[in-house]
Amino acid sequence: KDPAAALLGALLQGALGGKSQTSRTTTAPAATPAAVIHTAANISNAFDVALEFSSWKTTGKFSLGPYQGSLPRAGYRLVYQPGQPMELVRIGSRGTFVLNRTTRPVSLEDKKVHKLLWTRDTNGRMQITLDGQLLIDVPDQNFRDAFQGMVIINQGTDVIVKSVSLNSPG
Repeated sequence: KDPAAALLGALLQGALGGKSQTSRTTTAPAATPAAVIHTAANISNAFDVALEFSSWKTTGKFSLGPYQGSLPRAGYRLVYQPGQPMELVRIGSRGTFVLNRTTRPVSLEDKKVHKLLWTRDTNGRMQITLDGQLLIDVPDQNFRDAFQGMVIINQGTDVIVKSVSLNSPG
């Protein structure tokens, strides 16, 4: 199914208050389609990503991270689900592995702009801070080559991204 058509359909259904012209025979709620944006970029193995954003809704999932290859599949993802611990995951040929998560749930639905900084050094040590507070500090050397791009995925949240900046020496 065309992702743009699925996103447009979800938006139209939301505008109609969830009502549909066709009848549904299932009682399980339909999964919210993911809106994915990615850009090709030469990103070295060490990088800094700064994100300014606000969150307005207590549902859904929002993630971002660098990827390797021509498609945004393999790489790292920082995953935010309101009211849940924030997770840093590695996605590779052997599946998805949670590298680390915050010790407490994270809720940012105060409609204020938050500043996230994600750094990775040449030894694979990653640190993630939110509004100056260290959330995650973990080493991982499974991805040793450069990354080919950055991806942002939104699935049912109301996150407003004010700015994204990437610093990649080399």
